[in-house]
This record gives sequence, structure tokens and C-alpha cells, in this order.
Amino acid sequence: MLSALVVPAVVAAAWIASLLRNERTDVDTLAVLRGLPYAVAIVAVLLLGRTLARRMVAATVLIGAGLLEVGPGWVLVKTRMAFDLGPDTFRVTIMVTGVAASALAVAAWGIARRRGYLWVIGVVVTVGTAAYARHHLIYEVDHYSWGTTAVNWLWPVVVGCLLAWMFEAIGRGTGTVPASRPGMTR
Repeated sequence: MLSALVVPAVVAAAWIASLLRNERTDVDTLAVLRGLPYAVAIVAVLLLGRTLARRMVAATVLIGAGLLEVGPGWVLVKTRMAFDLGPDTFRVTIMVTGVAASALAVAAWGIARRRGYLWVIGVVVTVGTAAYARHHLIYEVDHYSWGTTAVNWLWPVVVGCLLAWMFEAIGRGTGTVPASRPGMTR
């Protein structure tokens, strides 16, 4: 049940970040705001991971995901290379690193909480949903809006985590059936 509280906490962090940014937000502040949902997710895996080792690995993966989400855009804008690359190359760079960051976020949650191996299918699906969202839906919403955050990051990650949980449950359901059950006759 505690895991279910992570979604509203991350959504709240992303919503707050989207409220605080606008067209005049400087690149350093924007980087911090974009990293806010990752910070909440890191705290969640550190608190809710199944073992200490899983917690540490998951937190490390989430730190990498956050840096991948925020870092390339920040570096390219700070060094003014984003303007030299052209808008299409910059968008593709941000899209690819964002998709990878979404997949890593789902993988981190899976490492922290999931059992077995079928949950990894949720990571694979996340790559597809994140790529679709970032490629097709990004142009449908305002760049500085809550919709951008929801479509680009939250939707693929939440769907991926839920699918990972579902595939884990399917994997647990494929075990051997006991020869007899209490109260049942053969």
C-alpha cells in the first residue's frame, strides 16, 4: 500500500515543478525543477526497496536517469551548443535521452520492488510509450505546461511501473500447483 503513495508524491513534485517554470525560467532553475520528480522517486526507492542492496542500486539508477533527463539539455544550452546544433538535432537529443531516462526510472522501481524477471517487459513497453509520447504528443501541448510534464515523463513512467507490476504478478501466477489443497478431495 505504501508503494501506491509514491505516484501521488511524484505527480505532486512534477506538478509543482511545472507551476514554477515559465518561458523566462533560467536554465539552471529549469534543470533543478525537472529533477524534482526524480528526487522524490529516489527517496521512495530508498524507503521502499526490498533490501538495502536493491535500494542502493535503484537509487543509483534513478540518479543516472535524472542526470540523463536533465543533463544533456542543460549542457547544450549552457555551452550554447544547442543553438549550433539546430532545433531538430536538439529536439532529437532531448527526446532520446528523455526516453532512456523514463526507461531507467521504471527499471529503478523494478530493481527496488519487483521479483522475478517478467517485470522487465514493463521497461520495454516504457521505451515505446515514452518514444511515442515524446515524438507525437510533445507538439500537442505547450512547452512550459503541466501537460508537457505529464505526457513526457509521468504517463510513460507510471504506465511502465504498473505494467511491470502486472507482469510480475503474471510471473508469480505461473508456479507449480500443489498436489492437494486443504478441504479438497481427489
